[in-house]
Amino acid sequence: MDRTYLDDAEVGIGTRNDAVLVCVTDGTERARLASVLRQDYPVRTADSESDALASLDGNVTVLVVDETSDEFTLDHLVETGTERDCRFQVAAIADAPVAESLRDRCDGVVEKPIDDQTLRTTVRWLHRRGRYDRTLATYYALSERYAELVTGTDATADELASVEEQLARLREELDDVGDSLEDGDAFEVALSRD
Repeated sequence: MDRTYLDDAEVGIGTRNDAVLVCVTDGTERARLASVLRQDYPVRTADSESDALASLDGNVTVLVVDETSDEFTLDHLVETGTERDCRFQVAAIADAPVAESLRDRCDGVVEKPIDDQTLRTTVRWLHRRGRYDRTLATYYALSERYAELVTGTDATADELASVEEQLARLREELDDVGDSLEDGDAFEVALSRD
């Protein structure tokens, strides 16, 4: 993956509670990958599918899964996350050559042996896609709330002004995060909204 990005600070986005969940059975490799990613993000780790499911919540922005392990079932993790109303990007760790069917089931692939910079670049890209997705979801929900306030009779001027201010901040964040993505990524994320 050949992508050049600004640092998150330059883009104006923070990681807040946007955790990366690393699902790898090998303890040494799991610790190494977590160490690489902890430089930029809060990281959770799991060595089994049950641990992964216990850690999977709305704060997970990127799910990194070792697809070569029999311990993790990518589709089950994604389905469970969807049932829990979690929205995250998925990076599969895979042996080369990567099957096209795997590429279709996830948002990004990191081939073994895992290079630190490739992992970091892939997760940064997916993290930004995840931030864009979450910000877009918040913007849509707040826009609906604004429409209800405007058409209702109980809205005060202060309520309307507050929601308008929040919408303006969200538009700025969408612009900032969207500018750090390639056009195709921003459109793909927007079109994948439920």
